[in-house]
Amino acid sequence: MRPLPHEQHCQAVDWKPSSSSQQLCERQVDTLIQSHKSIKTKTAVITGGDSGIGLEICHGLLAAGFHVIIGTRSMDFCLDVVDKLKKQTGSDEVSCIELDLALFESVRSFAAEIKKRVSQKEIQLLINNAGVMNIPCKLTADGYETQCQTNFLSPVLLAQLLLPWMNPQTGKILFASSSTLYAINNLNTDFSSRTYSLDGLEHYAYSKACIAHIASQLAKSNRRSLPSGHCTH
Repeated sequence: MRPLPHEQHCQAVDWKPSSSSQQLCERQVDTLIQSHKSIKTKTAVITGGDSGIGLEICHGLLAAGFHVIIGTRSMDFCLDVVDKLKKQTGSDEVSCIELDLALFESVRSFAAEIKKRVSQKEIQLLINNAGVMNIPCKLTADGYETQCQTNFLSPVLLAQLLLPWMNPQTGKILFASSSTLYAINNLNTDFSSRTYSLDGLEHYAYSKACIAHIASQLAKSNRRSLPSGHCTH
């Protein structure tokens, strides 16, 4: 697979298989929280932070003093979640912006809105948590299979767009992969635009293998003055 044009912007990768992805995510978040406690201005951007693991991550980040921006497909639902988070954590430092990872234009609009709200180099964490798995086959308006665009292409685009707004010394980018990647041995670049009939697991595994591949490519760049990248599964 041809490297992306901005792959040189990341510093390092922590990609370690684990029998429990949830425990690994929790450890990653705890480590990140501890490492950022001394930083005065702390902004975290997370996709899919209104449910599941993403919601639990938001609880931890708010408790650690982060300003959290959630990317969500449903503003009505997420606004209710934001209200609950404020009551449960006692922090008002949480907001949400509409984001549809199946649409590149939405990703660009999401990044543009963040840039209006946050000063340059203020973002400490970009957590690409949102994803879909084995859904009915559909090509997006951009011409890609939905799982591939949601799980791989859009998270990479978002990371590229927000890099200038991330803290170059302490910023971290987290990508979410999956152990299903081991089922893939060919990263054919046209696979993301192919369709399927009933079983979408191969496309899901492909999308997760691609994001892990990008992470490994990013690891080849070792510049201390740039954000570090992490890929977990």
